[in-house]
Amino acid sequence: MNLGDFEQQLASLSSDFVVLSPFEKGYLHVRFIGPFNGQKTLWDAHLYTLGFYFRELKQIDQDTINCRRFFDIGDENELGRKIEIGLHLPYVDEPSLKKAMVMVRQYKRLTYGRYEYGQIIIV
Repeated sequence: MNLGDFEQQLASLSSDFVVLSPFEKGYLHVRFIGPFNGQKTLWDAHLYTLGFYFRELKQIDQDTINCRRFFDIGDENELGRKIEIGLHLPYVDEPSLKKAMVMVRQYKRLTYGRYEYGQIIIV
């Protein structure tokens, strides 16, 4: 789906994002539009709690994990430009999704790769 078609879909839904997976406690898959390198981009976003990301996805089996919140921006795929977002939250819900979208949309210098930010957190 191209950007114009997705914009029409969003307008018909009266929303600024489309959820691609059910709201689970630790993970959410969505698509939304935001800037990247000065152009509108269709984001294929995967939002994780830090606990889910490291324990379930990366399968790190430790009692405590020292980490930071992060954005990890990858290549484009059939759904858009992939971005993984690690959030220091007990669960991912619609308000946390909207805050993450605002962060992505307001961050002016996003490029490929991983950005870690904030203090080190123990999960």
